Amino acid sequence: MLKRYLELLAQKEVLSQVEIASQLGFSLGLVAEMTSQLLRLGYLQAVGGPDCAPAPETGCADCTAHNLCLGSTIQKGWALTEKGQKSLIAP
Repeated sequence: MLKRYLELLAQKEVLSQVEIASQLGFSLGLVAEMTSQLLRLGYLQAVGGPDCAPAPETGCADCTAHNLCLGSTIQKGWALTEKGQKSLIAP
């Protein structure tokens, strides 16, 4: 199940937990637990959401994840880290 989650993010780049649950056919509770586990393993990074604060002068241009952003300061999205991307490459 975790691999399907990672594969989906590899295709879509960034998704909210609601979108992940819908596309995988999993409950939101299961996706929340999977997200927590993948964060602890270092395979995911948060993108946007209420913790995102664009710089007044440059907006989002200085953000390392600006190209992945959901464009919302309300909804947080999830994207693969480099470690998450490497985990999908066959040995």
